[in-house]
Amino acid sequence: MVSRFIELFERWQAGAADPALEQELRAQIDRQPERLRQILGHYRMERLLRELPAAGDGPTATARRRAFVDRVIGELRTGMRRRRKRRRSWAVPVLSAAAACLAIGLAVFAMNRNREASATVWGKQAWTTGAARLQRDGRNSTLAAIADLRPGDRLMVQRALALHDARGATLELAAGSQLTLHAGPVPRCTLHSGRLRATVEPQTTHPAWAIATPHATLSVLGTRFTIVVDAAATRLAVETGAVRVATGDGSSSERVAAGESLRATTTGLAREPQLIARWTFDATDGRTTPDVSGNGHRLQTVSDARWGEGLAGGGARLDGEGVLHVEDHDAFDLNAATLCLWLKPAEPLPAQFARLDQGMPMEFISKMDWQAKAGYELVHPAFAEADTWRVRIGHGDALTAAARPAPDGTGWIHLAASWEPGGAVRLHVDGVAVASTPLAAQPVTANAATLAIANRFAGWVDDVRIYDGVLSDQALAAIVSARAAP
Repeated sequence: MVSRFIELFERWQAGAADPALEQELRAQIDRQPERLRQILGHYRMERLLRELPAAGDGPTATARRRAFVDRVIGELRTGMRRRRKRRRSWAVPVLSAAAACLAIGLAVFAMNRNREASATVWGKQAWTTGAARLQRDGRNSTLAAIADLRPGDRLMVQRALALHDARGATLELAAGSQLTLHAGPVPRCTLHSGRLRATVEPQTTHPAWAIATPHATLSVLGTRFTIVVDAAATRLAVETGAVRVATGDGSSSERVAAGESLRATTTGLAREPQLIARWTFDATDGRTTPDVSGNGHRLQTVSDARWGEGLAGGGARLDGEGVLHVEDHDAFDLNAATLCLWLKPAEPLPAQFARLDQGMPMEFISKMDWQAKAGYELVHPAFAEADTWRVRIGHGDALTAAARPAPDGTGWIHLAASWEPGGAVRLHVDGVAVASTPLAAQPVTANAATLAIANRFAGWVDDVRIYDGVLSDQALAAIVSARAAP
């Protein structure tokens, strides 16, 4: 009879009830109500055990465990009082007390298991390349290929290292980085110094990762991002998803979305310049490709320019005759900015420069009205030395330029230019500053010219970006590191 009741009750709880099942269930309860109430009491206790809070460290977790145990005891005492009122035999209190001991024992056992699971949340981590020293309990050893990592472990990366956790997250650490692991219901770590690039699978509720630095704390739900830490600041560049960053003392926080950057110091958080436009060429529609910044500046191929393979995913292929262009927009009239793109020349740039017709510049990124001396351009200019490239800024009555010999070779290179009135005009190659010229505190003159990209260039282009301010050297280095060519 009891086994039949349990079968009916479980089917009813699972939602499989029909009128015949409900009628039989009521008949069972009417025949032996006291015995069946005890069975239902066991179900209630099981529900409480399922609600056992996740264990952790600190007073908050301790208080939650105590509250749970008190609740278990309270439920058992309530059951005992009810049974005494019904004048049950002496066996009922004894059995109830035994059940209480058993339930509390199960609770403590489960909490210990939870505590153990929390303490070893890192578990076995696989690293794919590189090497690191593992510091544990004051001892140093070499990190194994399959390492049983524990809270308190400190990794000192000797050669670029990749760590993977059970949730699908990957941490890529540059040589010289130092990372300490911590206990908790989710993976937590502190990046003391160096560069970390993380890819975290999206989570629906709780943060999948918590990463601290000397200047801030990052809560991650699911994203791809890069962190660079030095003595002065922590710099974050988010590629996909979003990361919430809080100051070390928790007094302020910022949500950093895809394409955004942030700089954290001991004095607070500061936004890096924002994306005005970005073209990755991963999706195309005929002769156009979308602006993945979300700002709607669609790019179009002209003449012989076509889509092809890029540095990562899609790219644009040009043969020296075509060009990529974007219709004019007020957002491109920038007083301060950073322009950057990846190039893979079909032949070395100096050789391409030498074959240009006189008076016909090669424009990597240009929005310049030459007659009005208005706008800006990252170019190999007409009538210039065959091996130089430069950025020029137009003020209406003058031009300011910074020049540098062009990089040689036919591999992928990252070119960037930035400027700010009252600051400097600068050139970067592969994330490293290579030229700088002071810029007067005079605004850049706006114009109505079309934005041209890769005009008269032969080769491949990928990941073109325009920001509305000057990116730091660290932010540019993070962009290059995140998308570095193999």
